[in-house]
Amino acid sequence: MSRFLAVYYGDYMDHFSRLVAGDSDLDQDSTVIGPVRSGRLGYEQIKDFYPGALLFIRSASPEVAQELTDMIIVYADDTQDVNSAALSLSELRGLDVPDAVPSAYAGLVFNRRPPTRGKPAPSVSIIYNLFDQIEWTYDPAQGFYLRSQDKADGTGALQPSIDRLTGSRLSAENVVVMFAQHTFENRGATIVGIELAYVPKRYGILFRDGKVYDIHWASPRSKLTFTDDAGKVIAFKPGTTFFEVVSYESTWDSNKRIVRFHNPPLPTIPPPPPFLTSVPSATPTPGEAGPAEPTPG
Repeated sequence: MSRFLAVYYGDYMDHFSRLVAGDSDLDQDSTVIGPVRSGRLGYEQIKDFYPGALLFIRSASPEVAQELTDMIIVYADDTQDVNSAALSLSELRGLDVPDAVPSAYAGLVFNRRPPTRGKPAPSVSIIYNLFDQIEWTYDPAQGFYLRSQDKADGTGALQPSIDRLTGSRLSAENVVVMFAQHTFENRGATIVGIELAYVPKRYGILFRDGKVYDIHWASPRSKLTFTDDAGKVIAFKPGTTFFEVVSYESTWDSNKRIVRFHNPPLPTIPPPPPFLTSVPSATPTPGEAGPAEPTPG
């Protein structure tokens, strides 16, 4: 199953306070950020994009924990409930967290004028597996993509993704699909490493303004950059950007606008070295239509 990593800048506690104060149904003692879940190897590389950042996790397996730095464990209120670990505002204020200036981490370029040579893309589907299917649908009246997701019941039926605080549909002006090297790090194929930091050049897809663009992403000096096929920096639309990370083995059907996730090769004995930079020979050529997609579910 896919998992979110939320990044909060230095003013997040003030924003949290204003959010709670503006809603009569919320109070500072009972409102929390959560659920906080266990750590993953990919988090460490994402954290490299934000020097000085702290990582909050519920726990991590020993193999993963030894690779994570600057982490804080958030303990569960109920050991029988994996979703019971959360942080309250008072707990956050008790932590020594330095302020951060968002502009210090800026590596992306934004422009209201869309790039040229885009193809119509009223929607895009990302199928991670039978129980994790996503669709982004463009709303031309509002100028952004709306998110839907299945209920993990195997039917493939999609429901609007709703923000539980505001009651509004989750939306993004930009949806970016990043093809990244995934590698199983243990023989049991339960721990996955993702190559995200210090990457020279990889394939990606940008959806904005109802159009799709073939792009390339890189992270030199651990800062994300995005360019077009000619190597020119490509601009995102001002607003929210949602990143969908998939493996090299994933397929992109440009006709049906479906990205289907596929696992990396199973580990061998001895296991492969972590974070390989070469593209596996079995990887489909990004941008080409993949095999015919079966009906979800």
